[in-house]
Amino acid sequence: NIAPEPRYFGAGRDLYGRRKDGTKFPVEIGLNPITNGKEKLVLASVIDITDRKKQESIIRQQLIQLQVKNQEMEQFNYIASHDLQEPLRTVSNYIMLLEEDYPEQVNGEVQEHLETINAAVRRMSLLVRSLLDFGRLGRNKKLTYVNTQDIVNDVTADLNKLIGSSSAKIKVEGSLPLIAAYQIELRQLFQNLVNNAIKFRKADTAPEIVLGCRRLHNCYEFYVKDNGIGINEKFTEKIFHIFQRLHKEHEYEGHGLGLAYCRKIVELHGGKIWVESTPGIGSTFKFTIAFLEDESTGKLHYAG
Repeated sequence: NIAPEPRYFGAGRDLYGRRKDGTKFPVEIGLNPITNGKEKLVLASVIDITDRKKQESIIRQQLIQLQVKNQEMEQFNYIASHDLQEPLRTVSNYIMLLEEDYPEQVNGEVQEHLETINAAVRRMSLLVRSLLDFGRLGRNKKLTYVNTQDIVNDVTADLNKLIGSSSAKIKVEGSLPLIAAYQIELRQLFQNLVNNAIKFRKADTAPEIVLGCRRLHNCYEFYVKDNGIGINEKFTEKIFHIFQRLHKEHEYEGHGLGLAYCRKIVELHGGKIWVESTPGIGSTFKFTIAFLEDESTGKLHYAG
């Protein structure tokens, strides 16, 4: 007495029909229960899926090409970073040799020049390492259930020295959820946003940072709100692009990678990130994390 249901054959296997001229074409067979008065019948249909198979083939080829491009990019990042680090080490070593072997000549203005060169070398070396980390971001991600309140607690503990020196106050509104996420990347996301909120503070005002979250129909929306210097509306998209800086280096340290990291991490979670800001008042960074678990089964899966 099981109620009849439509069924389709051919999924996951190759079935073919034959034309009058003898050529074959891919098909899917469908069986649908129908009722003709008191009589129960089954309507069998043979569906030509040639166009679907062509589209599937195109998609497979594009995925293969994308995987190859990703592998090439990873290899390029590694080789470029390694090859760039080597001459930087050479410059740094020669500066050290000059200082050790010619102490009498290396003084005054010469010493200042060498220190300037060495500082530039260190900045370049850090930038190269940051680029390599950016390219590797998400490569070995592991999806688990994560308590975001614990993540925030860990981040505030890690930034304890910076929080203390700036007299920052951090508050969590409501409760933060347990979600399916990539724990290492999510922690870095919160750390970057909190660190930015402290870094871009007003000179005469202690930072006040508020974190919170609300659940939407298909994602969680988090926010990190501050009372800092704010951002001009025309730059609210630009700041999430790699190497984009709104301030000179002597004003605020950094290489313009922090928010680019944030955007990449959010996109790994199937979400988006944006900022709402008023110059001189503060900024609220908001980001979404898509549900990465099937709520009907409770099983984890990857976004996208």
